[in-house]
Amino acid sequence: MAYREYRKYPDEFPFSCYLKSGGFHYLPHWHTEIEMLYVLQGTFTMTIGQKMYQLQPGDIAICDSGDIHHYHGSGSSSAKAILLLFHPKLIGIKAGERSPFSVYNHIVKLEHFDDEKRAELVAGFRRALEEFTLQSEAWEMYTVSEINRICGTLTRHQPNVQPHFQDKFAEVESSEIIQQVLRYLEQNYNHENSLMTLSKTFNVSPYHLSRLFNKCVGMNFRSYLNRLRILQAEQLIKTTNESLCSIAFHCGFESVRSFNRSFKAVLGEAPSSLRKHKEIP
Repeated sequence: MAYREYRKYPDEFPFSCYLKSGGFHYLPHWHTEIEMLYVLQGTFTMTIGQKMYQLQPGDIAICDSGDIHHYHGSGSSSAKAILLLFHPKLIGIKAGERSPFSVYNHIVKLEHFDDEKRAELVAGFRRALEEFTLQSEAWEMYTVSEINRICGTLTRHQPNVQPHFQDKFAEVESSEIIQQVLRYLEQNYNHENSLMTLSKTFNVSPYHLSRLFNKCVGMNFRSYLNRLRILQAEQLIKTTNESLCSIAFHCGFESVRSFNRSFKAVLGEAPSSLRKHKEIP
């Protein structure tokens, strides 16, 4: 299942940067932030949209705002990479827009740049990591500068390597359809939804939408909607005193019986059990 990740920032500055080691895994997910992974050593395997990539040292993987992606781990425990996450507004782009530096490929190879620009990119990633780690005075301003330098270099100097442009266009188009569907379901999960109604809303055939959904999200539409409703119900149980019956109907279930059955199948416990253990501040 591809879930939406809501990132929180203690100081409200929408940026994170980490040094990641080999062996880490993340399930299919998406978020508002742009994500970049610069591989320092070893190999990493990740999927962006519908395509799997084997990342080598010197590769930069780019996930735009809203791109569904996940990590499969790495080939060795010694693998290392710098992971950047930042809100698109830091580079003047609206959330959900496609960035100008990922038009042709999700994977950028440093070997395609000249020595000067390659050194600038490497230094930018390392300085961004240093600023986030130390958080010295005015680190936010320095970080914005480094992010824009990285993105500007990728936009202006990236060679237009586009061996499969038509495939890329189709992939982007398909990914955008699924992003729109996921956002729609997030806002309308408690309404009656079906592949037929969604296909009319987004002007695609039910068969095509079903195939795209399975390929991009990793489960069928009905299973995803059911799980989304359960996760919403879980939050309501934990954070409100609303009755379980009201929560069930609020989240789109037609009966308490079907709600209880689905809840236990997804989370491994009955909603009444979770209610007993919750604490409301």
